[in-house]
Amino acid sequence: MGLDNYPLKYPCKTNKTAVLVDGKIDCVATIDQNGCPYTTALDESNPEWDDDDIIPGSTGIPCWYRGKVGNYLLETLGAKTNDLNFYGDNRDGSRKSASSCHNVADVMEKRLSDLGGTLLDGDGDATGAVKYAIWWLRWVAGNGGSATWH
Repeated sequence: MGLDNYPLKYPCKTNKTAVLVDGKIDCVATIDQNGCPYTTALDESNPEWDDDDIIPGSTGIPCWYRGKVGNYLLETLGAKTNDLNFYGDNRDGSRKSASSCHNVADVMEKRLSDLGGTLLDGDGDATGAVKYAIWWLRWVAGNGGSATWH
């Protein structure tokens, strides 16, 4: 099993815009009702990446992020350490604080800049994937940080 990250506080629940079915968020219906703060923020961000750079978690929920890919990007940037990764920063690794999310985003942005603004990996240009990861970390930090599922 891999690592996925998701908002510690789902903003659609916080904003009371989530469409619930049997007590669970129905993302498709929430998006259709313009109640998904993630898709709204993504649309408003004027992204510098392609749809292929957006890496949702393994469950396919749009606001989740595939943390395993984030750790790969950190490694490729030469920045992954035991303390700088997509795992949580609490005792059991289940939650990542907003400040930790900002810190990882800042380091990724700095390393990308140090590399001339482009990251090439074995599959080609990973720059957009890095920029999306930075955006996602900052977005989720604004929602209290992230939780991890692994």
